[in-house]
Amino acid sequence: MLQIAICDDEKFMRDALFSMSRDLLAQAGEDAQILLFADGESLCRSCEEGTPFDLILLDIKMDGIDGMAAAKRIRACNSKALIVFITSSAEYVFHGYEVRAFRYILKPELSHSFPLVFREVLEELLHKQEERFCFQFDGETIALPLCDIRYFESDRRILLIHTAQQAYKTYRKLDEVEQALQKKGFCALPPELSRQRARNSKGGSHCPHLKNRRNHPREQTALPGNQRGLSLVSPVARKEAVIHGSGIISNCSSARHRV
Repeated sequence: MLQIAICDDEKFMRDALFSMSRDLLAQAGEDAQILLFADGESLCRSCEEGTPFDLILLDIKMDGIDGMAAAKRIRACNSKALIVFITSSAEYVFHGYEVRAFRYILKPELSHSFPLVFREVLEELLHKQEERFCFQFDGETIALPLCDIRYFESDRRILLIHTAQQAYKTYRKLDEVEQALQKKGFCALPPELSRQRARNSKGGSHCPHLKNRRNHPREQTALPGNQRGLSLVSPVARKEAVIHGSGIISNCSSARHRV
C-alpha cells in the first residue's frame, strides 16, 4: 500500500487534493493511505518518526516552517519519497532542485496539471514497487526496496531479512526467495562454504563466504561475522567486502584482514 502525505495550511486545498488523489487512485485500481497535515512541522515530525511516505504533496507558502524548509528536513530522513510542490507562485520553482522535487504544480493550473502529474507519480512508484520484497512483519505488510536488503538468513522455519538499520523476521521458505531474487543479483551460499561457516562459528567467530559468479567469477564475497545460516546475499553487500585469496579487501578502507 502506498503512503501519501498532503500538507497545506488551507483546509479547502487539503480536501481538494485528497479528493482528486482518491479518485485517481481508484481509476488506477491502486490503494493508498493518505495522511493530511495542516503545517510543515507536523509533517516533518511524522517523517522523522519513521512514516515511510512514498509521495508528499507539499505547499510552499505556509505559516511556520514553509514547504521548502520542510522538504529539506524531510530529505534528511527520507531520500526516496517523491515530493510534488503545489503552490500559488512560480518564484520557488528552481529551488525545487535543491530537494530533488519530482514536479512543481501551480494552484491556478491544478485541475489540469494535477491528474497528469499524479499519473506520472503512480507510474514511477509502481515501477519502484516492482523492485521491492514484500512480507508480513508484526501483523503488517512490509515492502522493502531490494536495494535496502543486505542479506537473507534462514533459521529453521524463520526467514531473517537484514537491512543496515534492522532485521525483520517472517515465515518464508528460503529456496522460494532464492528463486525469486537470483535474477536481481542475489547470490546463494554454496553448501561447502556453509559447512566451513559452521566449523568457524564453533570457534566463536566466523566469516561466511559467498561465490559471486556474476561479477567476480574468481572471487568470493564475505560479510562480517556473527551471522548464522547465511544463504542469500544482495549485490550491495557483495560489493562491500571482496576476498582475494586469503584476505578481505573492503571498499570502505584499504585495510586487508586475514580470514
